[in-house]
Amino acid sequence: MEQLNQRIFSVPILIATFVATIAGIIITALYQHINLLNRTLLLTLGGAIALIAALIGVFMQMKPEQMNAVSSTAANVLLFTVIITFYSSRNEKAHQCL
Repeated sequence: MEQLNQRIFSVPILIATFVATIAGIIITALYQHINLLNRTLLLTLGGAIALIAALIGVFMQMKPEQMNAVSSTAANVLLFTVIITFYSSRNEKAHQCL
């Protein structure tokens, strides 16, 4: 059996996850009577939607090999940044207790 290309599934799954998250935020805000027309909320959600749309546009212009390299590198850098951020905040809290 041939191994399926993971790239075929990764982008649509990420888009579906993002859309589901935005839908969940909107439904929860409506249920809790949160004003969705708040400037801060509109800028945050609009910025996130614009960022995802720009990333999709950029990735659609790339060749598959280049897309794989860029997305792998970006994912590794993001993961490393999250780990370092948590580690540094842990060390900062430890120094405050002393």
